[in-house]
Amino acid sequence: FMNSNRSILILLVLYRQELEESLSYKSLCENLKYLAHPYKVLVYNNSPTIKIRESVSYQVFNASQNNMLVGAYNYAFNEARKNKYNWLLLLDQDSCLDKQYFVELSSKLIVVSENTAAILPKVLCDEKHISPVVVSHFAGPFGVQKVYDSERMLSSSEYLTGINSGAILRTSAIAQIGGFSYDFPLDFLDHWTYLQLANLGLKIELLDINFVHNLTISHSYNPMGVERYIKYLKARALFAKKAGVTVLLTFKGRTLGQCVKQLFKPSERKFFIHTFRALFY
Repeated sequence: FMNSNRSILILLVLYRQELEESLSYKSLCENLKYLAHPYKVLVYNNSPTIKIRESVSYQVFNASQNNMLVGAYNYAFNEARKNKYNWLLLLDQDSCLDKQYFVELSSKLIVVSENTAAILPKVLCDEKHISPVVVSHFAGPFGVQKVYDSERMLSSSEYLTGINSGAILRTSAIAQIGGFSYDFPLDFLDHWTYLQLANLGLKIELLDINFVHNLTISHSYNPMGVERYIKYLKARALFAKKAGVTVLLTFKGRTLGQCVKQLFKPSERKFFIHTFRALFY
């Protein structure tokens, strides 16, 4: 693969789901034939209670415990480096990659610049654009998020962030930031990765297709449950602290606003005390 310079390791992370039930897996089976570059599929199974069998068409890693996203991503990253894959495509279990996705990706990889660390599709959730978005270095993902399109020039105080599912990352760029950070096992791992890439002056390009993704927390934190929500808050606070003073202040302002909303919304009131505590993490 070394001479093609466009080989891709496709990572599919499963959690509490059989492979055949995965929407991502089904769409890979149907549409991978439209990818014009060398690839390999790696299935990373994060559920110790489910065993997925090896196959000639994909490699399997059955984890003995739930190693979260960061465990799966770093395992795949190390496999990609070892086997000289140039790119890593990240997928959760219920994303739908259509023919157009692979056609566009095949073309994009031929013209992509050396300074490009990632290629992100336009991600829609309930017809709303959620990724990638333009954020400022002063406020990070806690400030104003603007929709990004390829025509827009970023100012020096702005950078791009987005969600990881459906993203294609350059293996050498991930190596430059030291792999995926274990400080963020699940939540905010994507935001932290894109901030690190931006700090190195690396570019993110847009794949001109719409990618539909179901974001659990797009309307309410209720599907998360309280325990999961607390972990989410901790990751959010850690990101804010590590990203700098102005980001931390924006985070505190936004968290305070959230406290007020939750206090007046009966269905979310159970989260209020935890959100309030997050101000003092």
